[in-house]
Amino acid sequence: MQKLNIPKIPRYAIKPLIALIVSGIVIGISGWQINKISADIQSQKTNQEIQISRAENEQEHRDALAKIGEENYAKLEDSVPSSENILDFLVVLDSITRKYGIIQTPRFSQPIPLDDPGESGVRLAYTEYALNETMNITSLTSLLKEIEELQFFSPILSFSISSGEAFGGWASALSQTTVRARLYVKDIR
Repeated sequence: MQKLNIPKIPRYAIKPLIALIVSGIVIGISGWQINKISADIQSQKTNQEIQISRAENEQEHRDALAKIGEENYAKLEDSVPSSENILDFLVVLDSITRKYGIIQTPRFSQPIPLDDPGESGVRLAYTEYALNETMNITSLTSLLKEIEELQFFSPILSFSISSGEAFGGWASALSQTTVRARLYVKDIR
């Protein structure tokens, strides 16, 4: 059996070598912790921005409702359906989407109550919904305009477009679109 010739490390090099290994481990652990702390800070910052945005939106809607006044209270009552019965809204939304050949059922989230009922004493909540459909850009812009003009408080939050192939130019290309919107409802508790 042959013996391996492993070179011996001089004694004066052992301490610097150990220090180099320990410092490498310390630097690696420190870098990992810094990355973790940075990710946590970024997550907290994003959450704070979302909360601030929600608070601003809620305040804007409260201010808008305060400006409406008592004379338009009946219109307000009609434009804010009960959280337990949004059938009128679904009928209107269905008629709009059928104009563009879209037959689907939107998905709604659970109602999220607003904190303060305001001067009117009407407790409001909102529910978010999504429409997923395949359509061309012309139909999409018309659909978005009609959703914004509904007699209900239903602002569009976002929409995304996954572009399709254009066989007759960009206006006729079919694209997968997702429209996210919010419907304000009376909170029945």
